[in-house]
Amino acid sequence: MINNNRRRKTSPRLQKQAHAVRSKMNEKTRNTKILHLHHYLRRRWPSVDVVKDLLRDDPEKIMMRDQLGHTPFHLATRMDVCPEVTRILLEAAPEALYVKDNSGETPLSRLCEWWTLAVPTNWINEEVKINCGLSSDEEQTLKLHPLHAQWEKIILMLRAASKHLSRTKFRPLHIAAHMGCPPTVLRNLHFLNKGQITEIEEETGRRPLSVAAASPHVCGKEGLETLQELLQLDPSAARAPDYENRFPLHLAIDSGKAWEMGIESIALVAPAILLVPDCKTNLLPFMASAEKGSINDTYSVLKNCPEVLEYVDWR
Repeated sequence: MINNNRRRKTSPRLQKQAHAVRSKMNEKTRNTKILHLHHYLRRRWPSVDVVKDLLRDDPEKIMMRDQLGHTPFHLATRMDVCPEVTRILLEAAPEALYVKDNSGETPLSRLCEWWTLAVPTNWINEEVKINCGLSSDEEQTLKLHPLHAQWEKIILMLRAASKHLSRTKFRPLHIAAHMGCPPTVLRNLHFLNKGQITEIEEETGRRPLSVAAASPHVCGKEGLETLQELLQLDPSAARAPDYENRFPLHLAIDSGKAWEMGIESIALVAPAILLVPDCKTNLLPFMASAEKGSINDTYSVLKNCPEVLEYVDWR
């Protein structure tokens, strides 16, 4: 007699299918739970306390991305999300500052783009208030309603980036240069931090222009705008070496910037540097460009400084 209660063995094929279905359901449930923070931050004026509670349950939520690649940090750049939420997210996961969405935007670049579009073209200096506080690191914020909260977020992000880079002193303009902030942000920082444009970092001896020239975050058309703005604010920086006796031109070539995306702008302000070897590599600028494998950049450097060939020992 056949025992119908005997459990039949499930075939490997069915086991595999069942496992795939369960995994998919678990992942969907997990993502739905984690994306609660995303959904909540899309609400108008989200509560700081609720954000804290959501993060307390699972801090890893802050690194999750939605279909557009946005982390909660990206969503916190909205104008109706208060700066305190940004501070909480930065404390929970400062590395989220560098996460890019599907459009290639980080939270900082997204916020800076918003600021550039929103700030008045001819903003009035009298409407800017400097708040130094009691700290030795003077944190200045624009009090230009309704942009002051967004500006405060930018300062919070720059301060977090400064800590990530292990800088001994917070210099907003230098960090903004490193992060490739747009001209409008750089101009505001320059106005709020008088004299900082010519200050040098203790670690490297670099002014903001050299910081931007060496930064991997300063690239493409946006990077060119950053470099051109810094050159306009401080043209003498193109002729100022760092502690390794390297000039912005050397740093820009070494970091992979193209001729038309920054090298040309620096060379036009300081053409004599085209004749100066990089102290780190002992290569002249055209040689360094050739070593990077860029024929166009090498040709452009030689075209703008053909006399450099007289200094080459061809033996």
